[in-house]
Amino acid sequence: MLCKEKNTMQIGIVIRSSASIWGGDLKAIQCIKSGLEALEHKVIICDDVTKLMNCKFIFLTNTCVSQKENYKILKSNHKSYGVINFHEDFIKYSSHAYGFLNYIRFLAEPSVGNLGVNLLFSPIDILKITTRNIILNSVYYLSNIAKRQFDFIQPTLSMLEENPEVVLYYRNKTLPNAPLININVIRDAEINIANSKMEKNTILRDVPIAKVETVYWVAGFAEEWNKIEDRSFLKKYNLISKKYILQVGRLEVRKNQIATLLALKDVEEDLVFICSAGYQLSYELLFIKLIKKYRKHRTVVISQTLKNYTMGNLEIIGTDNGDKLALSLLKSAYQNCKVHCHPAFYELPGYTYLEALYFDIPTIASEWTSISDYLEFGGDKYCNGLVEYVLPYDLKSIRQAYYKICEVKSTNTNSIFERTSTDVGFEMNNIIEGLINTNIASLE
Repeated sequence: MLCKEKNTMQIGIVIRSSASIWGGDLKAIQCIKSGLEALEHKVIICDDVTKLMNCKFIFLTNTCVSQKENYKILKSNHKSYGVINFHEDFIKYSSHAYGFLNYIRFLAEPSVGNLGVNLLFSPIDILKITTRNIILNSVYYLSNIAKRQFDFIQPTLSMLEENPEVVLYYRNKTLPNAPLININVIRDAEINIANSKMEKNTILRDVPIAKVETVYWVAGFAEEWNKIEDRSFLKKYNLISKKYILQVGRLEVRKNQIATLLALKDVEEDLVFICSAGYQLSYELLFIKLIKKYRKHRTVVISQTLKNYTMGNLEIIGTDNGDKLALSLLKSAYQNCKVHCHPAFYELPGYTYLEALYFDIPTIASEWTSISDYLEFGGDKYCNGLVEYVLPYDLKSIRQAYYKICEVKSTNTNSIFERTSTDVGFEMNNIIEGLINTNIASLE
């Protein structure tokens, strides 16, 4: 319980400089802000730590980017700080993710060509894609020559389905070193906030003496969402309720839309991908190529950045004014889909799972995300039979999961959806006050 005496504070949160690219981390931070402000604290969010020096307590966020400069500034000003980590387990997923990507590149690149790339991307984007691909391919082939692995058997989808672990032979990417760069940041923090047991374990593996507490984020379901029938998404994009499969998220390696596409390439239902602005242009191009080569039925890509384009079974539809899809349309998209599929290589936790399950939508989830922790925290990791877990690079298991749950009719009763931003605020408040009181006591 909080102290009866009101103790309002000014709390600073430092966000990543790329905040124009929307992500679940920003959604979580907004949730924390709302929860703390409900307790009458003042919360300042910005990407410049020097503007937060008057705050009682400061949180750095995101250990996937270097926090060295922020760390130096805080240390030189003798400021106590915590970290909201969003700490990715690169050791767990990176080799499989980029091995899978390289394997799939062999399937697409030799025989597909540009396929209208000039219609989908701006000239500057095309130059970026072309330059990046030249560099990636050169590095990849040279590294294979060096390892005497150049004479691979030509990859096929059937070989991948027979043995998903084959992708590890195609890995060539050094693990991101952000966790190493940020070891001192994590070690010296007054507290590290993990969003699940899974993230806490990853932080402690990388920095065993770190001080870590777990706080489960929420997505505003108890306060902002409702189940009033809404068919606006169907009308806008010419879809039929319960006749399409949905995936939501930036087009990128970690979100893994390619696995959804290839696993469900022969399924008759429409495939619908809602894609916010991203930064992996070469992945976007590869994804479009694979749709055209493998997908046999209607595939709709609703994109914040790609240009409108239609050919055969592929429809690319830009969002209105290049904005993120309106929340009302997003809710309608979930509410009316047949199955939600998101075989991500990593998510903490993956709000899209919660958004779909709120509407009792059967969901294919990745074993490598922390969503199972969330659902278990709420009472049932399988959400009354609505969730099937898969490995993100196992196409056969994704397809089998689809046929297993596509006709499931069940009601989600998980208590995670009753959790509010104020609940998060109370927990964060107790952590901060505990740290401040401990520091005062040590000075006395």
